[in-house]
Amino acid sequence: MARRKKPLKSGWWFGTCGHSNLNGQYFRSIPHQRQQRKKGIFWKTWRGRYYPLQATTMLIQPTAAEAAS
Repeated sequence: MARRKKPLKSGWWFGTCGHSNLNGQYFRSIPHQRQQRKKGIFWKTWRGRYYPLQATTMLIQPTAAEAAS
């Protein structure tokens, strides 16, 4: 029987969901179990995969066409 991959809980807007999870749980330290680590809030390219972030902020900038109108 083939095992089904469990989906990560990253945002719909991030195409490479294995590299970040901004909608995850906050853990004070990196969990030992792999499945728990995947549930945490992290951004892989900042301090390494699964480094627990406390919070994130998303800033949206208008495009040049929107700013001109």
